[in-house]
Amino acid sequence: MHLITPAPLHPRTPAARYPKAVILAAAAALVIVVVIALLLAGVFRPGSAETVKIVSPETGATIRGPEVVRVYAENSKHIERIIYLIDGIEVASAEYPPYDVTLDPDSVQLLISNLESGNHILTVTVEDRDGDKRPQPDTVVLAFDMSIADSGDGQSPAQPSSEADRETQSKGVVPGRVDCASLSRNLAAQISGKSWYVFEAEFSEQIRLRTDEYRINMITDARRYRREIGNAFSAKGLPLPFGFVMAISQSKFRDSAVDATTDRGIGFWRVPRQVAIEQGYISADESASALDDPKRSAEIAAAYMKELINVFGLDDFIYAIACFGMPVSQAAQVRVRLEESDPGATARRDFWGMVRRGAVPREGADRVARFFAAGIVGENPKAFGLDAESLSSMY
Repeated sequence: MHLITPAPLHPRTPAARYPKAVILAAAAALVIVVVIALLLAGVFRPGSAETVKIVSPETGATIRGPEVVRVYAENSKHIERIIYLIDGIEVASAEYPPYDVTLDPDSVQLLISNLESGNHILTVTVEDRDGDKRPQPDTVVLAFDMSIADSGDGQSPAQPSSEADRETQSKGVVPGRVDCASLSRNLAAQISGKSWYVFEAEFSEQIRLRTDEYRINMITDARRYRREIGNAFSAKGLPLPFGFVMAISQSKFRDSAVDATTDRGIGFWRVPRQVAIEQGYISADESASALDDPKRSAEIAAAYMKELINVFGLDDFIYAIACFGMPVSQAAQVRVRLEESDPGATARRDFWGMVRRGAVPREGADRVARFFAAGIVGENPKAFGLDAESLSSMY
């Protein structure tokens, strides 16, 4: 008798029961579900730079004057703009790192009528490159004091400390209340076409302190040499405000003969004679009378300023101003220090921050502060109590 042995039974494995493609699809779906769950739980975040924290001012601070607001932003490459809001109302924004803005009570008061009353909430919103806006959870509680600071002698408001201040106050302008940061930023934008420059509190204060020196009507003198300056700086492709403001900050358009013994400089721009010789703008035996010619001195100043701009680029024109008076080779050394201190070329938008780092000499910092002081008074004479045309009427 032959026994027929049945074939062994092999239970089907899952791999045998379902096609491989189906298993892979199920696994992928499971991963997606897990990622979504983690996103909702806040455990994992894509690199979308949603987190921006307010570093300063701190909660409980009282704002009495222009105050720099600083933030810390993660993955800033995803940020198009950071919007600053007080009580939900947009008061400022910044498009470039480090995203600092100056919060000025006078400007904010135009947007929020009850600024002096009670506490106010400062928040930020991140706008990404797709235009999506994400409010950030970080909040800072602030108070605003709109009164003029006590002078320290028991008198309040503070009494004007100079003849210029007394004359200005008599015309309804309160000294120290002009928003120098905003006016300076506007001037910088006139020159470079960019508005990303940081005018933090100390920098703005240094500018304000020098405005008294330029509270004079200089338009008549500026108009007298308008054609020579316009032709010389246009020929070099330089913005006209650059040339006019530099002349005001250096000499207030006051005539000064070239003095070979003291090297007071050439023309209204006070280009050092030795620098002009070394750079080949003039010959060593060129006469003082020739260099005092308005056309000739404007051409020399424009040629020199063009070379300084070429060292740094128009976007960084502020550093060209800081190096004014140096040989171009020395300005190039400042450029090297600048690049070593700021390889990413973003921190240098905060000029005063680079001064603190030692990348810019202190005498250069003073020259820049004077440039902006001269420029904002010249462009906004009425804000400083002057009955005059603005400097931009020259170009």
